[in-house]
Amino acid sequence: MRKPKTAARGPANPVAFVNSASTTYDLAALTTLLTAEGAQAVFPIKEEPETPNKKAYALFATEEAVRAAITKLNKTEFCGAPLVVQMAGFPVVIKVLAEGQMTCQCGWKAPVEGKAVNAAKQHTHECPLLNATPAIPDLASFPEAVVGVVDQLVTEFWQQMRPNQQDIRIRNDVFASIQAVCNTIPGAVLYPFGSSFTGIYLPRDALDLALLTSNGEPENKTLSFLAQALAQAGLPGFKVSNGMLRQTTGPFPVTICVNRDLGIFTSKLIAQYVMTDARAKLLMVVLKFWAKNANIIKPNWLSSYSLELLVIFFLQASNVLPTYQRQVDINRCEGAISLDGFYCFWNQFQRSRAPKSINVGGLLLQFLAFYSKFNFAKFALSIRSGMVAERGDEPAPQAAAYVEDPFTGMSVCPATPKNLESIQKLFAEALQSLLTSQGNLRAFLFTTPPVKQPKQETTTPATPEATAPATTK
Repeated sequence: MRKPKTAARGPANPVAFVNSASTTYDLAALTTLLTAEGAQAVFPIKEEPETPNKKAYALFATEEAVRAAITKLNKTEFCGAPLVVQMAGFPVVIKVLAEGQMTCQCGWKAPVEGKAVNAAKQHTHECPLLNATPAIPDLASFPEAVVGVVDQLVTEFWQQMRPNQQDIRIRNDVFASIQAVCNTIPGAVLYPFGSSFTGIYLPRDALDLALLTSNGEPENKTLSFLAQALAQAGLPGFKVSNGMLRQTTGPFPVTICVNRDLGIFTSKLIAQYVMTDARAKLLMVVLKFWAKNANIIKPNWLSSYSLELLVIFFLQASNVLPTYQRQVDINRCEGAISLDGFYCFWNQFQRSRAPKSINVGGLLLQFLAFYSKFNFAKFALSIRSGMVAERGDEPAPQAAAYVEDPFTGMSVCPATPKNLESIQKLFAEALQSLLTSQGNLRAFLFTTPPVKQPKQETTTPATPEATAPATTK
């Protein structure tokens, strides 16, 4: 098997930085200074020759080392200017106060070091005025009785819909049969990814598989060979479609892609979020079921993957889930560098410390209220930073909703502008349905009218389906 490359190990947290929009630094001199400060593995991650102030470097160094190096390079120009630090790729604006300045306009105060504040130090912090995340709707705004009923019904729904032992056995048997055929290919290893791996699947959801090979054969040739081998082994119906094998004749659809390991890493990250707090899985499953009945899990609308990212971001903003990709400890982390060179690292698992006072029913109501009014035109959202960022510096054509892939940085939400408007309207209608029906979950899940596909709609490019851990189903 062609193994993913491992990253260099260093004593400090890996960060990347981008120059301030109003300041241009000598990047060569900066690299020299960072090396002197102890940075390791400094390499460019983004090159835009026409706009040098947009160059970015990924490095293994503390934020303090980056700031210290820039301050030494041009202390006067740096004082008071915002430094945009990218936590594994997504911009987080760091406000740098001038020497002697102890407070920020947001109300932040410099920390006390010992018994007194160090007035000579340049203090930095993540200013909320520069990193604005829309507020989560107050749970107290919903009737307590409705919240309780919805919570109970969501739990009962999962107990009824969760895969039973027979479902799990059939899925495992199908995987084992395909794996036995793949084992005949020298150096090939088969991995599950997507909802079957994360556990966020319903009985008819697809089994997504990734085959990693080391023989150097073209993907199409490998797929054609594998389809023939599967048919000879008594597993017919696999056809090459859009760069992958698909079978739709079994108890559930099966897809197989070749040498696309990014979905494996993403599935592992999502699985870690799901294991962190049980409320994450319940919320994802019920919303996924609702979205399929509402007929919005399809091309140009939503994918299961983008919906999962929306749930994770919402739970991060609600302080239910942590942010595993911010300030990654390179000496204690999970992941590796993908075959395509993407930096796929995240912190090790930790248990949720979020209070259980907010139940799944409350979270479902808050989720619908939050995204029904979310300003997708203004903000991009990222689970790797746990923050939003103002949009504007994106390749054309712009996505209607920028839901950032946690590793590639690209938007994975395929919704077109008109469809996104319809989706947000459905969120609002679903919320109203739950409130007016006193928490009738069945009315929410099954009676949402399907949305008709607008005619002559321009398709918004999205990340290839196989790179996402849960394909559009």
